[in-house]
Amino acid sequence: MKEVYNNILVRLDGKKFFIFTFLLLFFFGVILSLIFNPFHSSLSTLVISEKRTEIILPRGNKLLKGNKLSGEFNAKENNLGIVYIKFSNIPRVDLSKEDSLIFRIKKKGQKYWISANKYKSGIISNNLFFPFGFPKVHNSKNKTFEFELVSLNGNKSNSVEIDNGWFAFAAGYQIPKNEILKVGTAPFLFIFKKVVASFENIYFVLNSIIFFLPVFYYIFWKTFLKRFIGYRYIFGNLSLFLVVVDILFLRDIYSGVLFGIFGLWIVSVIYYKFNYTISIIISFLLILLSVFLLNFNKNYSVDKLSVWAYMFLLLGVAESIYQFVKPYENAVNFKDFISGNFKFIQRR
Repeated sequence: MKEVYNNILVRLDGKKFFIFTFLLLFFFGVILSLIFNPFHSSLSTLVISEKRTEIILPRGNKLLKGNKLSGEFNAKENNLGIVYIKFSNIPRVDLSKEDSLIFRIKKKGQKYWISANKYKSGIISNNLFFPFGFPKVHNSKNKTFEFELVSLNGNKSNSVEIDNGWFAFAAGYQIPKNEILKVGTAPFLFIFKKVVASFENIYFVLNSIIFFLPVFYYIFWKTFLKRFIGYRYIFGNLSLFLVVVDILFLRDIYSGVLFGIFGLWIVSVIYYKFNYTISIIISFLLILLSVFLLNFNKNYSVDKLSVWAYMFLLLGVAESIYQFVKPYENAVNFKDFISGNFKFIQRR
């Protein structure tokens, strides 16, 4: 196997090698996303996002006692068996104080519900798509379904909150494996549908970024990094700018986004020879900002700030140990970093 791979590399040159490596890394990114993305329960489940306009949220997006979330959608495939709903805030209370939720679904126009199941609010995780399962409807394609999520005991302290972001809800179709593995085009058609349906969902894409980091850094290195890294602290500044964007505009914590941006900061630290004090001071500033935001009850911002503060502090400690053993010559301290950027702006 190794000899075959080496023969391929010998025959590939320049642009061909670049394209080959890009396609290989991209292919592995797609495969790993479909296998390990937390949004999907199994490879044989086809998850298709539905329109935001097809769901009616309770007042204030919170499910208080007697309130309900309701929605309807037209099934795109047979074997409908799951409805995914994304929650944004699940209070942690004692088991005895948790809310009880009823999820039910039926074909539109029918009197009786296909299924009605009871759930304790404590089993729903923050910031995740929760799958409400029910017996498969084998001939569901092109039929319209209605569903409801009703609170039995919701109050100000235990009520769950529905996410009101880009995502509305999704329908899950549990395709039998014997249908997927039929001889002919069936496997390829299923894979195509799986990829298209998955990457249409912005949350799936954000959760999958971590699997595309190798191809991202490969492209980044071959194009922008080698060409622009010599500019005055450009990638250090870009890293910090992306941290701010992540904190302000992405409510949830996505490991791919986190490690992607932080990897760029690590490259900057190594190339520009940043002193460890820069990472530690940035961590300290983020901690101060999180303490300030606590007074305004900005839970999401505080959570995100805490994660970033920890990452910068951890790197700063690791840098201090390394630089103690092997000090940088002409290391850039925090004052140099700020003044260097200021001088660069003045020259521009």
